[in-house]
Amino acid sequence: MFIDWKSGNWAEGAAIYFADHAAMEARGEGWRCRQRMMQGYRTWVLGEQEIPLTRFEGREDRMTRSVGYGKGALVYHMLRIELGDEAFFNGIRTFMQQHHGAVATWHHLQQSFEQASSRNLDWFFRQWVQGVGLPSLTATVEARGDRQLLRIAQQGAVMNCTLPIVVRTAQGDKRMAIRLEGPLTEVSLDGLAEVREVALDPDYDLLRVLASTEYGPSIERLDREQHLLIIPPRTRSAAYQPLIERLKNKKPLTQQLEMPSDIGRQGRREQSIHRKGTGTPLQGQRFWSGRRLNDQELAAHTLVIMGNDHPILRRLFSTPPTLLQRPPHGVSLTLLTHPLNPQRLVAVFDSSNAQETALSQDKLENYGGNAAVSFKGGELFEKRLGEAKRGMVYRMP
Repeated sequence: MFIDWKSGNWAEGAAIYFADHAAMEARGEGWRCRQRMMQGYRTWVLGEQEIPLTRFEGREDRMTRSVGYGKGALVYHMLRIELGDEAFFNGIRTFMQQHHGAVATWHHLQQSFEQASSRNLDWFFRQWVQGVGLPSLTATVEARGDRQLLRIAQQGAVMNCTLPIVVRTAQGDKRMAIRLEGPLTEVSLDGLAEVREVALDPDYDLLRVLASTEYGPSIERLDREQHLLIIPPRTRSAAYQPLIERLKNKKPLTQQLEMPSDIGRQGRREQSIHRKGTGTPLQGQRFWSGRRLNDQELAAHTLVIMGNDHPILRRLFSTPPTLLQRPPHGVSLTLLTHPLNPQRLVAVFDSSNAQETALSQDKLENYGGNAAVSFKGGELFEKRLGEAKRGMVYRMP
């Protein structure tokens, strides 16, 4: 089976969904895989010149990767939820049988799913495959006398979609699927006794803009941050000199890999990986001069702090933050949510010597989805994912 490049590459999203995602789903972590794909989309695509899946040919950079791999995989997932497992997998089998050894397109996929489900899916493929933009959701939970009402608003792209919710009551959890078709949807919660809170999409089944509380810290987010305030170490500054020089030259902490195409136009897989130079230069960063900063100044910046024992950490955090400890001869980098401004980050870099600092620099790009990593001799020693709230949670007033 071959890809019709001019109509978009449907294969990469399918490969991710039926391989990587399926493996995590089998371990009960499908939701985490989907959350990470949505986090990548918010980091690398939103605010850029977003392209539809019909214009994705292959991975060229992190933006196109997030579209073709991340959004592509999530489109298959949303279609599975929309149709149900039986019709979805029948559609996949029909597609494979009808186009085996031939050129296939997104439109052929649509036809196969329509045949399997006996439904018109123009609306689905028009908004998710041919279109751009994601819905940004907000909600309120109201109690009016004996009535309980959930109001869900769509901003940004207004989609026709299904939103799974979990209503948590004194008697237990109730799962519901809410159809969103306009900018505002009202849902009655009458009949549910003692509603305590409502969680929107806790399993990340709907491709949407993650709320700030769900958008956890990660290394790749650091390269997208503007207005960095770099706080050099109080002692052993020589150990951090390669990092200081890199930041003085406005180089991002991670290099961006660029691939002209994962699959060439004649079906040949590209083997070469090209570096995108030094990546996009950092903008708006400055080094701390040593004067005392007020909370407003600290809150206005993403902070890059050198040294796990830097005294400014005690000022920022009321309780000591959990920092990844570096090996005796190595380095560590921990990303935290900024305690004075949850829209920004605090990055804490700890190093034993300049050689280890230098060896780690080209490794960070491979672990962008993690919130903490450590290296020894330039090799990965430990890694951790970031913590974020699961779903958008609203408490009953």
